[in-house]
Amino acid sequence: MSDSKAKNSPYQSEARVATYLEMEWSDWLLFPTAEAICQAAKPPTGPVIPTFYSEVVQFVARTIAFQKQPIRMCDVGGATGRLIFEWLRQFPNTEEVVLVEPSEAFNWWSKTLLLGQNSVESIPTVKLYGSPCSTDVVRLPPKTDSFSSAKVSVCLGDSSRVPRPDGYFDVVTCLNVADRVPKPRELLFDLQQILKPNGHLILASPMDWRHNDGTTTKDDWFENLRELLPDSAWRILNETDIEYACRLTNRQVISYLSQVIVARKSR
Repeated sequence: MSDSKAKNSPYQSEARVATYLEMEWSDWLLFPTAEAICQAAKPPTGPVIPTFYSEVVQFVARTIAFQKQPIRMCDVGGATGRLIFEWLRQFPNTEEVVLVEPSEAFNWWSKTLLLGQNSVESIPTVKLYGSPCSTDVVRLPPKTDSFSSAKVSVCLGDSSRVPRPDGYFDVVTCLNVADRVPKPRELLFDLQQILKPNGHLILASPMDWRHNDGTTTKDDWFENLRELLPDSAWRILNETDIEYACRLTNRQVISYLSQVIVARKSR
């Protein structure tokens, strides 16, 4: 993605940042305790409570018995960093984690919430479409170095600009990105390149054409993630559907089923 396209991306807007912060971090940023989360009102009155990322990591843990740790992991299109937070809670002995994300706004929040690099007292929250307001932060999540020994890097870029050599990573994750890029098969080629032989890919997508914004052309569209994982290059180890929700306005919350596949690179 070119720098000009990145700056004009909807993922730079305050409204989209508000949606993702709620979808990924509301249980930390908006609630003082876990008990308060259990008592919270459900959408559209109450915030969306994030469960998708922890469920993905638990699914991976049930599927893969890592033969060695530490491991190197890359999250491509990692948004504001919640998957990495959950990954390191499950696998604290991970050696290195790289989050690659083309949105400067998401990068800033990832560095804030994962690494504690920026101070923050409020977050944008969704109210009316395109017009978020601010809400005070109740509590921040612990920095990753408080519960993990991993070296964590947050990098501006996309799948073609991962700042590591080919064949570097043991695990690559790419959640809910494949249906938001013009050429999903080129995305998969990039992910395959940065994985080691026999490395693991965790790929997810709701494949929602209605909310694709015309990014992916009809000729490049796919109906099932398996279409992106040919038998000649991948061995699919496990597959499931995991639900997540996001708020578009204060009266509109959309629920998705995201197809999640764990696959092993065969060469």
